[in-house]
Amino acid sequence: MTEAEIQRAIAWQYKWWSNIIVPNVFLPGRATEMDVALLTPAGALWEFEIKRTMSDWRAERLKRKQYDKLVACRSFHVVLGSLLKLSCWQDFHSKKDNIAIPDHVPPTHGVLAVFKDHPYSTFTVRRPKANRGEYDHEKVRQAMTVALGRRYWKWRALPHPEECLHG
Repeated sequence: MTEAEIQRAIAWQYKWWSNIIVPNVFLPGRATEMDVALLTPAGALWEFEIKRTMSDWRAERLKRKQYDKLVACRSFHVVLGSLLKLSCWQDFHSKKDNIAIPDHVPPTHGVLAVFKDHPYSTFTVRRPKANRGEYDHEKVRQAMTVALGRRYWKWRALPHPEECLHG
């Protein structure tokens, strides 16, 4: 799966129509880019870090965000199922209680798995621990709204309405 496909899966799973969800965004108070940032109607900021290879996933702990003043309320690592030794989403359900999460993943971070055979879903391997995000909610909301205005989500092409009516 490409990063864009994983971003779409996150947007779909976490209801892009009721939350502000922006891919690849720098927010005020952050030294690093968020792969996907989500702002809930209540003002809680969630961060999703996409990891497509094990080396990228391991490197995440080395660049941990010690310089960031803006800390998300919930942080997730979104990984391909193959990094957790799962071949398909049915495999996830059969092995759900025995999935080994690598030691380099902080215990406060959640882990989500994505699968190519189920492209618009994420599967929760571990829930994140919630923390109180200490940030200016209005400033973050404004920055995300501006960033969202500069981007748009590319969904599958929809058929023309005439095609729907006439088969």
